[in-house]
Amino acid sequence: MKNDEVKTIPVFPNVFPWNELLLDGKIFAKTRNWDWKYRGLVLLYTSKGRIDKTTAEQHGFDPKQYPLGAIIGVGNLTNVKKLTLLEQVNLFRQFNKTTKKEAHEFYHEEYSERSGYVLPMDYGFFFEDLKRFEPCIIFPYPPGSVRYYNFHITKFIEKELRKLGYNI
Repeated sequence: MKNDEVKTIPVFPNVFPWNELLLDGKIFAKTRNWDWKYRGLVLLYTSKGRIDKTTAEQHGFDPKQYPLGAIIGVGNLTNVKKLTLLEQVNLFRQFNKTTKKEAHEFYHEEYSERSGYVLPMDYGFFFEDLKRFEPCIIFPYPPGSVRYYNFHITKFIEKELRKLGYNI
C-alpha cells in the first residue's frame, strides 16, 4: 500500500445485544440477508438508540450496563455463506435460548405459528479471533440503513488494534 493511500476497515453495525452475544460466544455467527465478498478485520459497532429488548432480557443483558453508540469489538471475518438447515436450527436455539426439541418443533410448524421468535437470516457471517475494546470507542455512525461503513483508520485506531494483537 502506498503511503498516500487511506487505509480503511469496515464497521459492522448491530442493535444491542447482538454484538455482545457474539463477543461472549453465546452465538457462533451473525446473520444477514445479503452476501459479502469481503474477508478480514471488521469493527463491531453497537447502535446508540436501538435495543432488542426481548433478546437482551432472554440473555440477561441490561442495556444500561453496556456501551451504546460505540465500536465495542473487532474480529476477523473468515467466511460468509448461505446457512445450512442445521446451522439455522442451531442459531435459532442460541438466539432464542430454546431446547433442541423446541427448535425441532419450530422448524416443523406452519409459518403462521412462528411468531415471537428471532429467526436467523439467510447468510452466516463467521468470525474468528474476536476481541473486545477496553474501553470502547465512541463513534457517530452514519444515520440511515447502512450495511457497513468503511472507517478511515486513524493512528488511534491503529494503536488500539495493535494493543489487541492486530497488525495492520
